[in-house]
Amino acid sequence: AVMITGAARGFGKSLVQKFRADEYQIFGTARVVPEKIEQGDVWHKLDVSIYEHCVEAIEFGFEQFGRIDVLVNNASAYTGGATIAEISKEDIDSELDTTLRGPMYLSKLYVERARSQGFGKIIFVSSIAGLEGELECGSYSIYAAAKAGLIRFTETLNEDIQKFGMQAHVLVPCSMQDLNTSPIEDAISYNAAAHQLLEIAKSTNNSVFKTVLRPNI
Repeated sequence: AVMITGAARGFGKSLVQKFRADEYQIFGTARVVPEKIEQGDVWHKLDVSIYEHCVEAIEFGFEQFGRIDVLVNNASAYTGGATIAEISKEDIDSELDTTLRGPMYLSKLYVERARSQGFGKIIFVSSIAGLEGELECGSYSIYAAAKAGLIRFTETLNEDIQKFGMQAHVLVPCSMQDLNTSPIEDAISYNAAAHQLLEIAKSTNNSVFKTVLRPNI
């Protein structure tokens, strides 16, 4: 089974479709659960910024499936476009709580339950804005910091959990777009990024913790 956060729309929705097509059992979570659910899929309402909600979701998932092989931390806030002088305290808190703290909560809870499996993969969705040396991110400082935190957390978490036969990996995409919308310059499609993440989920290579996705990938 695969647990995907922020799964109701956007990139998360593409991930659900891609994993389902590969015959994974789907455990989707979102703040607002879709009204229409595919047969066989399991959903749970989840605000990743609230620890108690994360506890409930992890417990519910293991009760439903017995084991969860992959946790995809996809849920994210987005404060891009606001300079540090313009951004509100509420937006700063939301970005850090949803994009960084929530995935940390879920990772802790998942490892507690899944380490006895002898296998488990945690995949984070970061952003090119979180990479050192990327330019034109001046109005994305909080977003970039949260996404950079995911990259460093993944690297250190991977070292921590390998003794349990588990792995952490982070996908670092550039701008992503829905193929049904107007093209965005230097962007990759949700479908292409979802395909790459699925390949990461299935990979047995534990020596690589980060995959950077640029338009030519």
